[in-house]
Amino acid sequence: MEQVAFIVTVFFILPRPMELIPCFGELMRVADVRSKQGMVILCAVITSALCTFGGLYGIFFIYFYGILHVAWAGQAYPVL
Repeated sequence: MEQVAFIVTVFFILPRPMELIPCFGELMRVADVRSKQGMVILCAVITSALCTFGGLYGIFFIYFYGILHVAWAGQAYPVL
């Protein structure tokens, strides 16, 4: 089952973003320095926003399902 997820990821999810790289490279090749700097700043802002959203969603998920309390109580990893 683990290999099925890997195959789906490699063959159906990864090629789509990879197809955008040549287009993005061509756009950046003909762009001036100012627009390249603007693109770098925009990418940094978007990446920071996505990381912040992911972190906040992770915290919400942990509290919503009560995972944090179980881990703190020492019940997450029972001793065999």
